[in-house]
Amino acid sequence: MKDILSEIIANKRFEVDLQKQAISIEQLQEGISESPTPRSMKQALASSASGIIAEFKRRSPSKGWIQEEACPEEIVPSYAVAGASALSILTDEKFFGGSLKDIRTARPLVEIPILRKDFIIDEYQLYQAKIVGADAVLLIAAALEPEKCNELAEKAHELGLEVLLEIHSSEELAYINKGIDMVEIGIPFSDPMADGPVIQEASTAALRNGMSLHVLFDQLEDIRQDVHIPIILMGYLNPIMQYGFEAFCRKCALTGVDGMIIPDLPFADYMKEYKAIAERNNLKMIMLITPETSEERIRLIDEHTSGFIYMVSSASTTGAQQSFNEQKQAYFHRINGMRLRNPRLVGFGISNKATFDAAATNSSGAIIGSKFMQLLKSEPTIDRAVDKLQAALQE
Repeated sequence: MKDILSEIIANKRFEVDLQKQAISIEQLQEGISESPTPRSMKQALASSASGIIAEFKRRSPSKGWIQEEACPEEIVPSYAVAGASALSILTDEKFFGGSLKDIRTARPLVEIPILRKDFIIDEYQLYQAKIVGADAVLLIAAALEPEKCNELAEKAHELGLEVLLEIHSSEELAYINKGIDMVEIGIPFSDPMADGPVIQEASTAALRNGMSLHVLFDQLEDIRQDVHIPIILMGYLNPIMQYGFEAFCRKCALTGVDGMIIPDLPFADYMKEYKAIAERNNLKMIMLITPETSEERIRLIDEHTSGFIYMVSSASTTGAQQSFNEQKQAYFHRINGMRLRNPRLVGFGISNKATFDAAATNSSGAIIGSKFMQLLKSEPTIDRAVDKLQAALQE
């Protein structure tokens, strides 16, 4: 398998290079806004009676041609009618007889999610998948170094694509993480106005134990030796200004922090006084929106920030909720329909499968704070708390 895989990957590199010469990645990025709303394959599989991913494939290296004249217009709808939970469409042309056109053709014919099955080695292919209407992509551990695999998975999630990881050995289990796409680290403050009782209690305990920005940066000094996913600092303006905003940004850059969330920083002040400093230090400023935020303000935030938009589920404080009511669901649908440039992550109240699924259906992911803090307090180890959290989101 390794020999044929090496041959396929070598050809794929050549193929992608040729495609980049014909259509630049910048041109692909411009077309992202026109791509269809993603459908969750993970959710479809979890809620389906069959759990079947039906595959559309014309040939394979080992079997040769299976059905050379196979048409997605005929085969794909029959898979859906037969009860498939999702579709896998081979898009490699040389070895499997497929093309991206097959996904574009299949997309309007079915309601179930579509996986682009190919040998993904470059983020260029992720943009292609997004534009033609794929909902998920396949990453093959044997074809990628762990760091590259993580990099592609992060980019896929950023584009709203889910990731199916193919592994073939116990060694490749190392490619699997806990499903965490980024880490938000809170800066304790004595008056955290946006936080509920769980986060407030954690902040109070941290301050009582001597936590400060200076201590936090000391603790983060070597974090990039072990943590390779994006790191976001969330804190209030007061302690950051006491530290010095420019000094804070420089220190973030030195320790490998990717972005920051400052809930009480007015957007107008950010634009006038702080945007240039953040950008000089390659830091992404994450802005919050609520159900009350106007469309004009949301579009301004989308235009002038990067990373993602923090989509607050309500105008109240953080804390677990059992479900999102119709009003909040309508808010999610409204923002989703705006086709914003930046990905959106939903926070405040994510604690179980109902709230997680509602967030995932209408955004690129969910931010979980209070529920995780409760589990950290009740469980004997961090790993146990993570396992319990994942179980809560799936039950």
